[in-house]
Amino acid sequence: MKPMPDEILEKLLYFRQEIDKIFQEFFDQKTEPGTEGPGEPEVPVDIFDLGDEFLILAELPGIGKDDFILSAVRDTFFIEGEKKRRHPGEGSRFICAERDFGFFRRIIELPEAGNMTKVQARYSNGILAIRLPKIKERRGRKTRIEVE
Repeated sequence: MKPMPDEILEKLLYFRQEIDKIFQEFFDQKTEPGTEGPGEPEVPVDIFDLGDEFLILAELPGIGKDDFILSAVRDTFFIEGEKKRRHPGEGSRFICAERDFGFFRRIIELPEAGNMTKVQARYSNGILAIRLPKIKERRGRKTRIEVE
C-alpha cells in the first residue's frame, strides 16, 4: 500500500475536523471534567490580508510556547498541541468547570500561497501572531515553524 501524500492527508484531517464541529454544534455536547471527547479546546483566529502578506492572530490562552506546534504545508497552517488541566493542589475539588482542556488542532487554509522561508511567528500573552509574505509560486513541503 502506497503512503498517502501529506497534502491529501491534511485535507482529510481538515474535512474530519469540520464534520466534528458540525456534529458538536448540532448536539451541543461538552465534555465533563476528567473525560475525553468533543469538548476539546477551540483555537479562535482572525486572519487579515494586508496586501503583500497575511496576518493570522490565534488565541491560545493558558498554553505555554512549548505546549503547541505550528507547521505548514503549502497554503495551510496547522496549530496543534495540548492544553493541560492544572489542579490547585491535593484535596481540591471542582465546584465549577467550564474551561476546555485536552488535545487541540486548528487548520487554517489561506486563499493564496505564502513564502514559508520568510514566515514569522511570535507568541506573547496567549496570542500567536503569524506573518506570512505572499508569493505566486506554490510549494508542497511540510515545514515546521519555530515560534519566538
